[in-house]
Amino acid sequence: NRIWNDTDGDGIQDAGESGIPGVIVGLYDSGGSLVSTVETDANGDYLFSSDTSKSDVDAGDMAGDGQDFPEFRYGVSIDASGTYSLGVYDTNASLSGLSPTTADMDGTSNDPSIDISDSDGVAIALGSGANASSLGVTFTNQGAGANNHSFDFGFVPEISVDDPVVAENAASVSVTVSLSVASATAVTVDYTTADVTASAGSDYTLTSGTATIAAGMTSTTITIPLLDDSLVEGSENLVVNLSNPSGASIADSQATITLNDNDTTELSIADAS
Repeated sequence: NRIWNDTDGDGIQDAGESGIPGVIVGLYDSGGSLVSTVETDANGDYLFSSDTSKSDVDAGDMAGDGQDFPEFRYGVSIDASGTYSLGVYDTNASLSGLSPTTADMDGTSNDPSIDISDSDGVAIALGSGANASSLGVTFTNQGAGANNHSFDFGFVPEISVDDPVVAENAASVSVTVSLSVASATAVTVDYTTADVTASAGSDYTLTSGTATIAAGMTSTTITIPLLDDSLVEGSENLVVNLSNPSGASIADSQATITLNDNDTTELSIADAS
């Protein structure tokens, strides 16, 4: 059971993708009430067990990371054939700036012999208040002594854009595309401009393409050429729409650009004859 950074955004745990430590995972009963919690270790691993012969503190360094606790939670009372859910707490600071990756890329089965490397987290309502979770997986216990270590949750960075304001007689305007945290691989997202009150061909040049944020970086820019005119028309707007992200999710899909008019009307009064 692991929570990890899905750096390529494919929903599958790949070699070199790091675990996320310090994430609180809740175990909930069939009614959505919290049974117990555990915190992921330095490798992103966690485990719940009904083995009452062991204690959390005495679990030892079973993960091989030099930690005895808190990745293991022993003595949890669960029914041999009961239905339960695992949920990632909404309040996890360790997941700030991250969104769930695509779930069930190697199948929806929770059979540990099949569902071994993908992310299992889907939208779900568990618990309430400080114990609430909106991302989880539901399973039925397979009998006394059964083990299932296939409940994994992957996360990706979030993409956002700014809303620049420029004078309409500027040669161009740049929109900054930002990543919440740097990724180990390049992140891409498609973009295209669209009219609001500004018009392509007279106020700006219609622009589209793919923006790339290089590995280890957190931003890039999109440049849109502007076209000046002599009309007195007030401020105008256009938008840049983002779509089709790779290696990240989109938190803010639209940038609004404001073009401030630089033209004025002059009033002249002729001398009386």
